[in-house]
This record gives sequence, C-alpha cells and structure tokens, in this order.
Amino acid sequence: VAYGNGTFVVVAAGTTNAATSPDGITWTARTLPSSPAWSAVTYGNGVFVAISSGSTAAATSPDGVTWTAQTLPSAANWSAVTFGGGLFTAVATGNTTVAATSPDGVTWTARTLPLAANWRGVAYGAGLFVAVNDAVFPNGATSPDGITWTSRPLSFHATNPVADVYKSPGSSNALGLDWYLLLRRSSETSVALWYQVAETYDATTHRVSNYGGTGVAVTP
Repeated sequence: VAYGNGTFVVVAAGTTNAATSPDGITWTARTLPSSPAWSAVTYGNGVFVAISSGSTAAATSPDGVTWTAQTLPSAANWSAVTFGGGLFTAVATGNTTVAATSPDGVTWTARTLPLAANWRGVAYGAGLFVAVNDAVFPNGATSPDGITWTSRPLSFHATNPVADVYKSPGSSNALGLDWYLLLRRSSETSVALWYQVAETYDATTHRVSNYGGTGVAVTP
C-alpha cells in the first residue's frame, strides 16, 4: 500500500486488480495494465509506481486510477520499492545482488547490491537508501544515491540478542578469519551458531569483545 496526492493505493499479485481510497475506508476498484505478481507500490515525484516479482512488469500512474505499463531492467523477484532523493529504488529477493533505480518510474537502470541475498525491504531517510535482507545473519546496505551501495552488518540486539561469543580454537580459513560461536538468546530458544568474523579476541578468556562484522552462518 502507498499514499500520495491524497490517495491510498493497493495492488494485488497475479491479477490486474488495484484499488484507491481517499481515507482507507471507502475503496474503488482500479485496473492495472497486466497481471503479473504485483509485489509493491510506492509514491514519489507525483507518480505511483508498482513493481512485480518474477517479471519485468512495472506500472506508473499519476492518480492511482489510470495506469501505464513500464519495464524493469530484468525479470528479477522484485520485492520492494521506495522513493527518495529524486529516485525510485527497487530491490529483489532470490539470493541476488539485483537492484534498480529510476527518476520517473519509466526509465530504469540496473544497479548492484554489495552481496547476494533475499533483499526484502528498502527505505529512504536522512539522505540514505537503506536495504535489508532476511539472511540468518542479516546484512543491511546503505547508499546515498541508489547507485553505490555499502554493506552494513546488522546487530542481533534488537530481536535476537547475543548472549555470549567464544572463539573456536585452531580453526581459521585461508584468509586468516577465525570461527566464533555465537550463543543467541530469543524469546523461544537459545541458539548456538558458528559465525566467521574478522575480529580480535581476548587470548586469556578466549572471548570476543566485539562480535560485529560481516560473516556467514555455517553448520554448528
């Protein structure tokens, strides 16, 4: 759902169905130009922009009523779109680095995220685009312009705080990165996962004082 120009707009996957409302209470059916898996809609620069998953189909509308078919740069699993800094920016799922930008929702340019992942969301604020993925050890990415992206490892403290971290003795890869055991707390269970990070640790206690950093989850 998106809001702009005094109108709420929703789109439906796999149909040409859309709807508009001035207040979120009274809705009027509208028609999209095709029926792919519409996945997201946003508003910016005086236009609504809808994207679809698994196809190149996009659509634009000045009012949510009359829609025009547009074309995304690839048939990715486009999952989210936002507007900011004069640009629409879209990201995709499917263990991919695919992203795209457009000044008007009509002409799109392919962009590249810093790592392959299921990118689920993107937003704009404080002069930055921020994208997030749903990896076991999720990463975010930031960009001042939707073009150049920087990977940003996320903290577990918000929902799954780390209870403790220990270094695995005598285990490092060819890059000299050591394996660490993260004991994660959650409301349901304690989880022990191995995580590879380029961080120093206390050689006396064998405990890591700073476990932030990029890495990948592996089988415990």
